[in-house]
Amino acid sequence: MDDGRIRWVRAKGKVYFDDQGRPTRFIGSVLDITDEKINEQRKNDFIAMVSHELKTPLTSLTAYIQLLLRGSEQAGENLETDILIRANVQTKKMTRMINGFLNLSRLELGKLELSLTAFLMDDLIREAISDITVGMEARNFEFLPGCPAAVTADKEKIGAVIINFLSNAVKYSPNDKKINIACRDGDGEIIVSVTDQGLGIKPEDIPYVFDRFYRVENDKTKDISGFGVGLYLSAEIIKCHHGRIWVESVYGNGSTFYFSLPNLRLTISPLLG
Repeated sequence: MDDGRIRWVRAKGKVYFDDQGRPTRFIGSVLDITDEKINEQRKNDFIAMVSHELKTPLTSLTAYIQLLLRGSEQAGENLETDILIRANVQTKKMTRMINGFLNLSRLELGKLELSLTAFLMDDLIREAISDITVGMEARNFEFLPGCPAAVTADKEKIGAVIINFLSNAVKYSPNDKKINIACRDGDGEIIVSVTDQGLGIKPEDIPYVFDRFYRVENDKTKDISGFGVGLYLSAEIIKCHHGRIWVESVYGNGSTFYFSLPNLRLTISPLLG
């Protein structure tokens, strides 16, 4: 259709080349996906707009809660302190979710930026465990540190990846089961892993767990909240750091999620804004 519009197409088939390596013909199918891409862009724009508008009042609400919390602790009001601690936890969860959607929108536009600093991965993991366990019923976290060397990366975004791994381990495993976190210095890379003793993942689902909006759906997971963007965003963050991300799992017997970062000074991907 020659209407002057830019169109998105999806092609599937085989390309034939001549002796000089130049394409000569294509046999397959071509599908116009312009409307699908336009709707996807509208959705991303809406998510970005709503997330941005929610961020300012949520920041103010968090500040008010923390101010009340300090006053309650000083006054020795145990009940009010407990309530405010739980409220503070919920606002932190909302903040992480909104930041995740903003990062997702920036990623889709090719504008996800990294702010590189040097930090100790062991310390970042301890911070993440402390952050996620505030106001939570007792969970058995066991951290095996092993990376005293500094890594150069975006501390906030790598922290978000660790929080995502820990949150999933909490959501998909029983309260009385141990969650193991490890950090070790591998062959030229630092490897972080989070192991749970939860539901596990079926072999046919493993290739898709890092896909955007993908969620494992079955009778055991239908009541577990989530949007299917956390692992996708984590994978993209690690990819931007030139690292690796993967999962090993036995269905019904838990999962181990891994990511690794080069134990070298990192270079920002040219695809980033």
